[in-house]
Amino acid sequence: MKGKEEIRPYSLRLLNVRSRSISEINERLIERDYDPNDIVDTIEWLRGLNYLDDERFAREFIRSKLFGKLWGKRKISFELVRKGLAREIIETALSEVERDEELEVARKALHKWTKRKRLSELTEMKDRAAALKHLEGKGFGIDISRAALNRESDYEVI
Repeated sequence: MKGKEEIRPYSLRLLNVRSRSISEINERLIERDYDPNDIVDTIEWLRGLNYLDDERFAREFIRSKLFGKLWGKRKISFELVRKGLAREIIETALSEVERDEELEVARKALHKWTKRKRLSELTEMKDRAAALKHLEGKGFGIDISRAALNRESDYEVI
């Protein structure tokens, strides 16, 4: 087992790279073979300093992936589960995303996809099916995907 004097600096380095969930920090410290009691103490220390907060992490992650990666709620939720967040925290944080916000992101993702595919319009059934599949892969539900597809004509595709 590694020494107690190394665990705090290491955990701070992990958080310096990017925000992490409590579960992610816990897993990384276990991988490094730190004493379980030291891990618990370190996580409590980080929480006390407000460096670890799963609710804040979930909100930041959602905003980053929604507006940065143009992901839908389903894909975001899946990734947050993988990061060890409680379902209740995920649902609460995702409930803060308005339907109109997610729809606008889906429209942007669709617009970006049509530009990349050099499609001027989505009138062909195969193109519409491919567009729906693309949005589904980005984590958008069928209702949001269809709404985005039906309103894509609002964008001028060059």
